Parts: sequence; structure tokens; C-alpha cells
Amino acid sequence: MSEPDGRPVATTSPDEMSAFGSAPTPWSAASAGSTLFLLSKVGSRATKLYSEALEPLGLRPRHVAALRFLESRDGASQKDLVSGLWSDSSSVVSLVDEFERQGLAERRRNPRDRRSYGVHITAEGRRVLRSTEALAEEVESRVLARLSGAQRESLLRVLRSVIGTDPEV
Repeated sequence: MSEPDGRPVATTSPDEMSAFGSAPTPWSAASAGSTLFLLSKVGSRATKLYSEALEPLGLRPRHVAALRFLESRDGASQKDLVSGLWSDSSSVVSLVDEFERQGLAERRRNPRDRRSYGVHITAEGRRVLRSTEALAEEVESRVLARLSGAQRESLLRVLRSVIGTDPEV
């Protein structure tokens, strides 16, 4: 195969695109029978790559997770964020403080209970969240480079089942 000018077309194999390189390390190969180890390995690598991709935006994966949560549950309480993000209250308080400083979200009094506040994503928060989507797709493509489309769909269904969000369950 060649370009119109006769130069060969550069092809990229799934191994070259993969976030995991072309050959497993002896340690990885020895643990390949452990689902927990493999999930941990994939999660660690995906988090590292996504963190690196988000760095120019001044964000981390936990920021994106929180913005996604707020976009789907605008006005959620900090308690809802703690539960929804599987986090602790002090981390969520500092995250919301950070969002307020950056103009990504704001606390507003709950009109039904003036003692509590809802956390609302701002237009800037939505804009920033949109800017992360292509980065997430790029990292996902690298992490899942060795999988076919059908395998990716299957993996997504299995992972949804594991955490209890599979719509078919």
C-alpha cells in the first residue's frame, strides 16, 4: 500500500498503539491468571495516561469524574458527591472548593433546606468537561487497542455488571 506520491503508507499495529507495549513483563505474565491483578494493572495504566492527557488543562481524572457526576445530577449535595464518587467528605469539600475557585461549579443554598447547599456545574464547567471528551476517547483507544469493537462492547457490559450499572441487569 502506498501514498499517491508513491511513498509507503505508515501502518500502526495494535501493539504499537497499545498503552501496554508489545510484550508483557515477566511479572505481568506470571500474574495473568488473576482478574484482580489485571483489573488493577489496566486501571493504573489508564489512570496514568489519562492524568498525563489532562495535565495541560490543569485537571485530574477525579475532576472529570466529579464534573460528569454534577452534569448528570446538577444541584447534588456534597453528601451525594461523596457517595457517587466513592470518596470521603474532606476530599469532596476540597474538590468543590477548587471547582469554585476555577469557576467550574458553585455552591447554592438549597431552597427547601437553607442549612444545606447544592453543588451546581457552571457553563465553564460544562465547557471544560466537553474539552476532556476527545482526550478520554484517545486514551481509551490506546488502552483498548488490542480489542475488536465487539470485545470492547463486551468488556463494557462486563464492567457495568461488576459495578452494578448494567442496564440489562
